[in-house]
Amino acid sequence: MASALPQPARWSMRSFAVACGWALGIGVLVGVATFFGQGVMPGQWNTLVNSGAIWLVAPFFVGARVGSRRLAALLGTAVLLATVAGYYGAAGMSGAPMSTWMTLFWLGVALVAGPLYGVAGRWWHDDNRAFRVVGVALLGGILVAEGLYLTVALHYYWSGGVMLAAGLIAAALMARRDDRMATLLILPVPAVAAGGVYILLTWLTQLRTV
Repeated sequence: MASALPQPARWSMRSFAVACGWALGIGVLVGVATFFGQGVMPGQWNTLVNSGAIWLVAPFFVGARVGSRRLAALLGTAVLLATVAGYYGAAGMSGAPMSTWMTLFWLGVALVAGPLYGVAGRWWHDDNRAFRVVGVALLGGILVAEGLYLTVALHYYWSGGVMLAAGLIAAALMARRDDRMATLLILPVPAVAAGGVYILLTWLTQLRTV
């Protein structure tokens, strides 16, 4: 696709280093913005800043800019690892309470979610229709899942509604015209899967807090 960067075989070491630098920089920026943003947003709106789903948007769009799934996975991982590092780095420098367990836990999650959403972003521009549909559905699905969690489990109707709407709008607008119906039809699948993972991660984070 015209929007994708060249295949990694055509990249110089300098270009690869620049791409990695941009990925790390974007990740750190997202992490730092999350930490300070959650101290600004009031009440339930705080969840729109301190959001796992929102964190996955960055690796998705970084992955969408490269021409290789392998490179998309690598850069997606770099973005999400840097996001975690940026968040906890800002917390440490601000004197906020730190948890080694939580830091390691989210770094582990980044190693799984980062490459998945980096590749999902690359699929968005793929020539294969099935990959395009799944790629967009993965992004829309995670937003829908978190929106439903906020609405149903936490009764945050406003912020949950915004997140839910964002997922549906993303799925509808980002899909190609010929892919739109298929994307919306399979959207519940990644949404349910992401919801299950979200509940599992929430439970796991409660096992240890120090």
